Amino acid sequence: MSLLALVGMGGCDKRARSHLDHWQPSPASEVTTLGVYQRDCDANVGAACYELGEAFARGVWVAQNAPQALVKFTRACELQYAGACKTAAEMLSEGRGVPKDEARATALFQMACDAGDPSCCQRTD
Repeated sequence: MSLLALVGMGGCDKRARSHLDHWQPSPASEVTTLGVYQRDCDANVGAACYELGEAFARGVWVAQNAPQALVKFTRACELQYAGACKTAAEMLSEGRGVPKDEARATALFQMACDAGDPSCCQRTD
């Protein structure tokens, strides 16, 4: 099992995310990290798709690209990574770098609600 598969498993998630938020990669490790995330996302690891979305949304390791971030967040959501559902829904609801789409946002908020994020349940009407 890859590190990224473990990242999406409960308590490790916050610790790993904190590490990733403060990590200063070298150019060589950026390519390797992106390759690992992409490989794991392609292997249906929701946490890896989410991290790719974060990279595109923030412009970390790659050029900032909101539409590509939305693709990765949506894929992570489809793979049951609840935080990605909320992030994608917020992007669509607010038009954050992508065209507003309230219908898609509502569906994604519902998926996040169904996955156990009560803050999204009120945004499904």
